[in-house]
Amino acid sequence: MVFMKGTPESPRCKFSRRVVDALRGCEIPFGSFDVLCDERVRQGMKDYAQWPTYPQLYVHGELLGGADAVEQWHAQGCLRSKVQERLDRAHVQPQARTTAKEDRVPSSQGHGLQSSDNHPDALNRRLEGLVQASDVMLFMKGTPGSPQCGFSAKVVDALQEQGIPFGHYDILTDEDVRQGLKAYAQWPTFPQVYVKGQLLGGCDIVLELQSSGLLREEIQSML
Repeated sequence: MVFMKGTPESPRCKFSRRVVDALRGCEIPFGSFDVLCDERVRQGMKDYAQWPTYPQLYVHGELLGGADAVEQWHAQGCLRSKVQERLDRAHVQPQARTTAKEDRVPSSQGHGLQSSDNHPDALNRRLEGLVQASDVMLFMKGTPGSPQCGFSAKVVDALQEQGIPFGHYDILTDEDVRQGLKAYAQWPTFPQVYVKGQLLGGCDIVLELQSSGLLREEIQSML
């Protein structure tokens, strides 16, 4: 998971762009969160990680490093192995992640980089952290800059047209989150929009609220 300025398709600083390029260059799938859309997350992550700058790269809920470390490992050809090493360590020492604060930091997996933390309780704690990662959180296929389905694109457009800041998570990069959220929310499809950790609904509900002019009001009432 990369906490960055901007999105992978539209980074807002050169350091975020370099980390995105390094991860993509190593074919490492990742989720992202734009810290510019939520000042509380932006400041809170600095205290949480004791790391004053962005981007920040997390693997299995633990800080791996910032731009300098990622670029150095990429140049040395060991970035992918560093990520896999952290995933393997989490598998060997599953009890290391014991605090609620740690469980609230998301992770990503796929393309041969596999996390083994599949216990239902652990997954539910992770999902609880993800749905509260931003006041308004969109779980979608793709990213706002590059939606991978028409429904996700429509929800992004609706939120952006209303000027509603939101975090996002690409469920195509993480099968555990993709399947887990269906059961967690008892909602079988994506996208899913959460406000303060509570499910607002999917594409149909968002578009209905938008067409009636009530989308911003409904979200505000949940904040």
